[in-house]
Amino acid sequence: MNIAWWVLRPFYLMGLVPVIPVALIACFDFRRDPDVAGMLIVIGLLYLAFGYVMFAVAPRMLQRRLARRIDAYKHTGFTPRYEAFSVAYNRYVGFDPEARKALYVDMTTGGVMVDFDQIDHWELSPGTGPHPLLKLVTRLPNLREIGVRINRPGAWKSDMHTLFG
Repeated sequence: MNIAWWVLRPFYLMGLVPVIPVALIACFDFRRDPDVAGMLIVIGLLYLAFGYVMFAVAPRMLQRRLARRIDAYKHTGFTPRYEAFSVAYNRYVGFDPEARKALYVDMTTGGVMVDFDQIDHWELSPGTGPHPLLKLVTRLPNLREIGVRINRPGAWKSDMHTLFG
């Protein structure tokens, strides 16, 4: 669901290019052929409603679903000071410096609590896209690398230096 939402967003924006002019032409040409113009206006409005769902409702729904998974760990005493949500709302990494633990939650595989001692090093790789990858390399045999695409690389670089040096 998260990946499909992330991939469909640019296609929706490209679809606005023909939809908006056609809907405007239909508005101005409503007197000549009200049946066709009315149908085109309704289709344009439905397309805009779909965009509202895609850009406003779906992100909140995906973030709430991820937050519910995180809350299950917060009830056990985990209180993160630094939290990173992926841009697609499918991954999360939270750091609790007082308990010296990190929580990694992936919507497909579940969550793992990692001690700071089990984290070898971290890096912030710029990658090819606009969202850099916050990567943690661990000593856990079933989870060698934790990667979360984030929005604010500068703030996270500072936070990671504060946590791990």
